[in-house]
Amino acid sequence: MTLNAELKRLIDESLDTSVKLYGEIKSTKNGLEKFVMQFGNVENPYDFMHGYFMGDLQGLAFGTIRVALGREMDEEEREDLAEIIKSKRIKVQNIVDRIKNIHIFDLNKCSSIN
Repeated sequence: MTLNAELKRLIDESLDTSVKLYGEIKSTKNGLEKFVMQFGNVENPYDFMHGYFMGDLQGLAFGTIRVALGREMDEEEREDLAEIIKSKRIKVQNIVDRIKNIHIFDLNKCSSIN
């Protein structure tokens, strides 16, 4: 069984809202420094940030679907949801690129400097 159009639309809109808020929070110097300090000295903070947020989106989407359906998803529903999540990659990458252009990380200090 596939996900109905209304549920797909609601998930898509909620993930867009999440991406937008993430960009607003992480684009600030304070938000970015807290993020880096929380996770320490990672090899590539920009790739880490992208992966971390995509994981958050996946968790949000799967949790929302589980509650909405009241059951576990079948394989077709999982594929539908995966497509919605994958569609957010470019938006998340654009946010990470914008942050990368604004902030320079000092990996030795686990913080960012402008």
